[in-house]
Amino acid sequence: MVIASVGTVICALIFSRLYSAKEKEPKIVRATSKNYDLVLKSARESSDLTITDFYAEWCGPCIRMQPHLEKLAKNVDLILIKVDIDECRDIMKRERVTKVPTIEIWSKKKKSRLIGFHSYSTMRAYLKDFPR
Repeated sequence: MVIASVGTVICALIFSRLYSAKEKEPKIVRATSKNYDLVLKSARESSDLTITDFYAEWCGPCIRMQPHLEKLAKNVDLILIKVDIDECRDIMKRERVTKVPTIEIWSKKKKSRLIGFHSYSTMRAYLKDFPR
């Protein structure tokens, strides 16, 4: 008999919803201070590519970049984790995020950080050669 923690079960439910194979939906998860570590760990274990988007609702470049990130999440095999820095100040400080938008790109081989606005085509080209 296998006993799983509540956090493990919650993450399994989140990611099983994300990986429904019938239609290609963007794999986007909103992280909070309470679930950030679990979401990040689960995303990295279940995908070759993870992007964490540190944003703010009041940030003009963040607002402009949102549709580009959603399109990227829909068209590239990755998981997008959204972190609102105003709601998650502790995560912002821990991850040393000082400007928004900031995106962190993780693979099993490399970690990279991009700061400022980036279009879909720019991010897609950057990810094309990103080591997996």
